[in-house]
Amino acid sequence: LIVAIMPLVLGAFDSVLNASMRLLKIRMEYSVIYVRNPYTLLLPDKLRANASENIEDYAKFQGITILMKGVGQTTIISFEENEKIKKLEIPNDKIIVVGVETNK
Repeated sequence: LIVAIMPLVLGAFDSVLNASMRLLKIRMEYSVIYVRNPYTLLLPDKLRANASENIEDYAKFQGITILMKGVGQTTIISFEENEKIKKLEIPNDKIIVVGVETNK
């Protein structure tokens, strides 16, 4: 009985946790970010956006998921590359999170 109920409980907890993180803006999907070198080299070129407003020494990327922001000294992001989800931890002084894409 526990084996049958446990996945349901864990699945519900995961959904509530993700919703809470989005509400608190700790997790943001389809984000627009500016990243400073050398971290720009670790992100796929297909996510690089044409920067309409230039920020010196930063490159603009879109379609990024912010997994954890504002906790500690790093921001953890994820993105899809070669049909796999990759995670990257970037120091807060090398990333600017602008917001969420409006066309998604």
